[in-house]
Amino acid sequence: MIVSMLLVLADVEPAAIAECYADGFRRAASHRGHGLGYDPNSKQWVPAEDEVWDPEGLERAVADRTPMVLEWLRTADVAGYLHEAGIDAERLSILRRLLAE
Repeated sequence: MIVSMLLVLADVEPAAIAECYADGFRRAASHRGHGLGYDPNSKQWVPAEDEVWDPEGLERAVADRTPMVLEWLRTADVAGYLHEAGIDAERLSILRRLLAE
């Protein structure tokens, strides 16, 4: 999601960002075993049961996630989020310029 936020700041088209996310998801799926997941009930990182993806299942998972990524891209206020995190307008402008270069 961090890369997606940077791509938003660089004014990359949402469809291209979603495809980048999907490619990353596919690559991460090939490296199973890193094994931690966040449990919202206990609010802790816990060992995750790694799912082994067959090619069709992986593509279904990508297809399931793509609409959510596109919705996030449509509604996210990346600049506002970064401002709330302490990045002032001048630094945000510098970041955007660097990303565009």
